[in-house]
Amino acid sequence: MQDMPELSVIIATFNRAERLRRCLDALGDQSLARSHYEVVVVVDGAKDTTMAMLASLEPPFRLRVVWQENSGQAVALNRGIAEAHGRFCLFLDDDIVVAPDCLAEHLRAQQESGETVGVGQLTLALPEDAGWYARAFAEGWRRHQEALNSGESGLGWEDCYGGNMSAPRSMLLECGVFDTSLPRGFDVELAYRLEQFGCALRYLPSATGCQDERKGFRELTRDIEAAGAADLKMFENKLGPHSSELQSFGSGHPVGVALKRLLLALRVPSGLLAAGGSLIPSRQYQYRYHRLIQNLCYWTGVRRASRGTKMWSRINRARKGSS
Repeated sequence: MQDMPELSVIIATFNRAERLRRCLDALGDQSLARSHYEVVVVVDGAKDTTMAMLASLEPPFRLRVVWQENSGQAVALNRGIAEAHGRFCLFLDDDIVVAPDCLAEHLRAQQESGETVGVGQLTLALPEDAGWYARAFAEGWRRHQEALNSGESGLGWEDCYGGNMSAPRSMLLECGVFDTSLPRGFDVELAYRLEQFGCALRYLPSATGCQDERKGFRELTRDIEAAGAADLKMFENKLGPHSSELQSFGSGHPVGVALKRLLLALRVPSGLLAAGGSLIPSRQYQYRYHRLIQNLCYWTGVRRASRGTKMWSRINRARKGSS
């Protein structure tokens, strides 16, 4: 048995004992030799049965549990990096169940080059009672993954979501780990910096994980508002990454741009718009309607984050591709 593992699986968790247990069970059923990996769980101030569940486990792999007061996911992930013993780190969300070859695929990709950001394929599993908006969101995610799988879309830093992502620990430490000041998007921002440090971005379709996606309309729209705020913060801090979304306010069909401007000016609540979504008979049109609501929520987040600055008026005047 090796003294030090090659791969450290880092999981930040908060009040998800049941889902975390399934995540850990899957990590015990890997094709990768157990001597090659460890699992570091950082419990971010959970108040449910997480600690009791972890204490009762007898996993077949090396498991280390770290407790911290509730400080947020980015802080917890950084704590995991600091505690990791492996040459490479694999970040997994606590609601993801990985396929048996997931860890082996990540480690193989890392060992082949040593300077890689590996992004595994993610599928979504919804509860039976999921609403129309969650189902439309899942359809958008399915299309995104399909484009990556087919090669129609290449992997960029904006696609490097941290729910199933690996990188060399030395490079993570060198480039400054996760930015804890960002409300969201700290994973893709880190991927951008890793790429600048020389890491290649690599999509790993065989490193599959399935996310137990239970978020409803409110949580999903809060996420996209936070993404808008994070994109603006990255832009203002001149960190380098300017998301394609942030540059696109004035692009598109003139009627669509005018409608977006009107709805934002009237500050129409997203919940009011969503109320009519279930009445749309076609799933295809529900998907398009969901895209409209998502877009409005994104720009609502940008606008809120720009209060007290001239950024909102600047963005309003921008065209896609302009500086």
